Amino acid sequence: MSKPFRRNLQKYTIRDDSPAAKVLNQYMADAHVEEQPGYICYHGDALNPIRNLTDEDGLEVLLLGYEHFLWLLDPPSSLGPTFGDNIYYASGLDFALQALARRRLPFTSDLLGRLIHAYLTHPGPTPCLPPQIIVGLITKQAGILARRKALAPVTKRLLSRVATVLRKWDREECGSMPPVFLRRLEKILQE
Repeated sequence: MSKPFRRNLQKYTIRDDSPAAKVLNQYMADAHVEEQPGYICYHGDALNPIRNLTDEDGLEVLLLGYEHFLWLLDPPSSLGPTFGDNIYYASGLDFALQALARRRLPFTSDLLGRLIHAYLTHPGPTPCLPPQIIVGLITKQAGILARRKALAPVTKRLLSRVATVLRKWDREECGSMPPVFLRRLEKILQE
């Protein structure tokens, strides 16, 4: 009989009362099950509430979820020993973020700036979420906003920092990053 995996969950929940935080905390509580002692599996039905979000709600969940994902990778030492639980919860968020990143979410320049800012705090590879997912989302949304002439100067400056990260990308250490992302960003920045 499987039971929900919630070891140390209280240490890793989002301490916020927003609807997005509630969705993400419930998702983290439901994302893993312990089939037998020491055997933890992903619970596929946990994604259903994420898939059912409106695009506006999905965007807020994506942004908060990505920020929390990065926090989970390096939680403050004041939480005490992690026993790897932080990575279990981060790997669960990975699935939710990928599902949301595939949707056509209504980004504004400010919200794209928020995503870029979060990405720039940890621009390298992560144990769970491939960086190509977030860089691809940034590139795609930047292109959409640029065609609408809706990119704010602050967001363009952040995009130039992403382009710098991509120019310095080390394939040996970090794995491959599709070169098309850099070409698209450079084209957007030239406009």
